[in-house]
Amino acid sequence: MTVRLNIDLPDDISAFVDAQSAEGSPADYIRRLIEEDMMQAEVMSGLLRGLGEAERGEFVPSSVVDEIIAELQA
Repeated sequence: MTVRLNIDLPDDISAFVDAQSAEGSPADYIRRLIEEDMMQAEVMSGLLRGLGEAERGEFVPSSVVDEIIAELQA
């Protein structure tokens, strides 16, 4: 499903978006920014989840991860 959004931008921001989207459309540029923001939020969520697990002692030591990787590569 695709949703169309219409937004009003001040002239200076509109000019910036146009300059940044020289090789694509302004919609492509905005879409890319949102996708990057979503990825950053996902990474941050994972980091915070991992930090919480570590604080509770629920993490896997790196030596165990190294062993698993070695087995997968064998």
